[in-house]
Amino acid sequence: MTDPDPTNQPLRAQSSVSFHQDQILGGRYRVVSLLGQGGMGVVYKVEQIFLGKELALKTIQKSEQTDIALRRFEAEARAVFSVNHPNIIAVHDFGLLDDQTPFMAMEFVDGKTLGQILKTRQLSVDEAVPLFIQVCFGLAHAHENGVVHRDIKPNNIMLLNNTDWGTEGSVKILDFGIAKLAQHEGGEIQALTRTGEIFGSPLYMSPEQCLGGKLDHRSDIYSLGCVIFEALTGTPPFVGENAMTTMMMHQRETTPTLKEASLGQEFPPALEQIVRGMLAKNPDERYQNLGYAAHDLADMKRGVKVERNLAVTVPRPVKPDITPPDMVKIQKSSFYLILLSTAAFCAILTASAMLVLRPTKSAPIPSPPQTAEQIDKEKVEGTAPLMDIDGGIASQDLTLDQMQKKIERHEGEFFTSKFPTDKTLELFKDYEDLQHLELTNCGVSDAGFKNLNKSKVLNLVLAGDKNIRAAGEISKLMYLQRLNLKDSNITDEALTNLAKLPMLEQLDISGNNNLTEKGLMALTSSNSLHAVTLPTEKFSRKTLSALRERLPQCVFAPYFDKSKVQELELNLNGKNDPSKTYEYLYDLVTKENPLCRDAARYSIGLANQGTQSMQRREEYVKRAETISEKSNDLKQLADIFSYKAQRDQFLNRAQESLDDFERGLNLAIDTQMHNEPELMQRLFSATNYFSDHGDLAKAIMYSKLGERFLEQYPERNQNYLPKFDEKIGWSYYQLGQAPKGASYLERQLEYWRAHQNDPIKNDPDIKGLVNNPKNLYARALIERGHSELDTKKSKALYDEALQLLESLHMPEDINLNEHYCDACNHMADIYWAESNRAESLTYLRRGLAAVKQMKHSDANNRIKFFTDKINAQENSPK
Repeated sequence: MTDPDPTNQPLRAQSSVSFHQDQILGGRYRVVSLLGQGGMGVVYKVEQIFLGKELALKTIQKSEQTDIALRRFEAEARAVFSVNHPNIIAVHDFGLLDDQTPFMAMEFVDGKTLGQILKTRQLSVDEAVPLFIQVCFGLAHAHENGVVHRDIKPNNIMLLNNTDWGTEGSVKILDFGIAKLAQHEGGEIQALTRTGEIFGSPLYMSPEQCLGGKLDHRSDIYSLGCVIFEALTGTPPFVGENAMTTMMMHQRETTPTLKEASLGQEFPPALEQIVRGMLAKNPDERYQNLGYAAHDLADMKRGVKVERNLAVTVPRPVKPDITPPDMVKIQKSSFYLILLSTAAFCAILTASAMLVLRPTKSAPIPSPPQTAEQIDKEKVEGTAPLMDIDGGIASQDLTLDQMQKKIERHEGEFFTSKFPTDKTLELFKDYEDLQHLELTNCGVSDAGFKNLNKSKVLNLVLAGDKNIRAAGEISKLMYLQRLNLKDSNITDEALTNLAKLPMLEQLDISGNNNLTEKGLMALTSSNSLHAVTLPTEKFSRKTLSALRERLPQCVFAPYFDKSKVQELELNLNGKNDPSKTYEYLYDLVTKENPLCRDAARYSIGLANQGTQSMQRREEYVKRAETISEKSNDLKQLADIFSYKAQRDQFLNRAQESLDDFERGLNLAIDTQMHNEPELMQRLFSATNYFSDHGDLAKAIMYSKLGERFLEQYPERNQNYLPKFDEKIGWSYYQLGQAPKGASYLERQLEYWRAHQNDPIKNDPDIKGLVNNPKNLYARALIERGHSELDTKKSKALYDEALQLLESLHMPEDINLNEHYCDACNHMADIYWAESNRAESLTYLRRGLAAVKQMKHSDANNRIKFFTDKINAQENSPK
């Protein structure tokens, strides 16, 4: 279960919820916040107090606790609890609370649904294939355990934030609320469907589901085919005037091809064949097991011919014998651009709603709320949260000496209260690494902030600091994005000054009673504000309405929980052509402010519409860039340049693509918290992009920069350390400077040696996926062997790796087969140099045998390499 807005919703603002913040439920769950609520269910973010683990706890509202609702809730819990797979949201516990309210404690994940993404764009083939391979694996596992989902649709597929979609577990299947357990289909569970309701979503329902007939797992296969179809073409296979017409089309109409539905776009023939096999009207003519569909998608991805005759009934094994595909490394440099520009595009197009600044050790940029789905709403909908800032955290208070030591370590976050004065701020003079500063309830004044003029501080929490008035020096901090002045003593002049900040997104001025309605209107000149928390019971409705009209993209809490733009987006979604919606919203925000950040956002939205000519798209991108440059909005420019880089590559403008890519990356480094997972993902993807373009020096440079950020924030993102170590060490090896990379590869090796026996998260019947720690340990052994000058140590490293890979049955993911062959070749060279021809030939033959098992476009060349080398050694004089 995910958080609709990672900042959560204060429970005090929700009158219909059953539990309050910090309430202990069932003796073990502490309520943290409300995640969302719908017609029947309520979902809370909770902490398992004994384990310190965050979970999502789902309950039924008391007013909705009918007998049938309780039994459906139990059915969902039982269905999900019976399966355990990295691609299915996990249920950790379920039962009854002390007041007899049913609950389900689920995995808490941060992500977006596929439905949210498809509202803005369709997926490329390279994006879609690794994503749907994972969905196939997850559903196949559910089917093998007797669970049929019955409501597969884009909104029930979750994509984790800041995670490569090809990484195992980055895709989650949600909401088994109407799932059927096969072992119960003759009794209680089936009785829940005898109420005259039609379950499922008409756009994605199988023909037999539309008829209300008996369903088995093959209905899910058809529904998933509909989702894949929509993801690739932008439209489901059948869309009627109403739900009933759509259901009739599923039963009677001929299914269009992907090419037909996309108005001429070409797709790989194998992909057309796979989707056709999932969308057969007759269940007996479909794929009979999604394991086969995953296998065929993987074969297509690797360039292997898909030979299955889908017109013939496929046998139904209990557990298909499949070797999973390479889930990480797609051999196209453009993949990294797609990954980054996709993130940038989603960031640009996502409705910029309430962004909340919290007084915690980190202040990541939360994802704003999304718009509603065209036909069916989310089961649980959240509302935009109010600002919730309570000041600093006492346990994190720093002494003056501690602050000085943190500065010496180039750290970026500082938290303290009470004692600081303007003299304290002199510590930060000429300090460029400051990003987040909390000085609450202390004696600093506005003048002291002139010491920060060389920093790129992003977040300031100054709650309760009574000596701040006009905020003149604060308004010169041009990178500032989040500012908390709650319960301070600012004047109207401060609002005039703060509105000039080019990237200020969030502002809390609650508890400031010196502000007037006239002063408040000064905020309307801001280009970037999206969330303002105002003093309560102070301003007239007329003033608030005028404020909202003049700044339509901004949420004004606690009076409104959505901006005017958000409400319009919700209302317009699905009713107009996307281009018309973007044009309408662009006109709305530019009417008041031509340099509004959202004007650039909607321009990029227009540029991404396939109905636009290429020249017109270029004009929209240029318009977005011009708006952001004129307003000095470097954060928005970072995303625009990432988007431009992908566009440049598509237009074969290689150098422009590289330039735009790097410019966007450097702007992101300047405008994002260095402890954000998103930035780490961006940096790591960038290192792959540069190495794929042959610029190994930059791959090393940005990897080292990533490691510097990890040192600045030692409690965050440490899983990236072995990744950056590997990139640095391997790049030095490719440059012929292996000894320079030895220390990095040694550290990577030690990491995976310590973690090699960590639990494998995937299904035990599916071997060799990317996050299998033993696979990563084997690769680290080989890479370390390459950088070792002592041949005795190299041989020991290679031998351990070869034996491990053989014991793992030669997994193909993360290029391990190629690494195995490379190690064999190195071992042969070492033994040949030692005049040990017999051992050299032994390793060459092991490499040849492995190469013959490879499914690789370059396999024939590799076979020839080993064959020629064996022949040369065999014919060489002793």
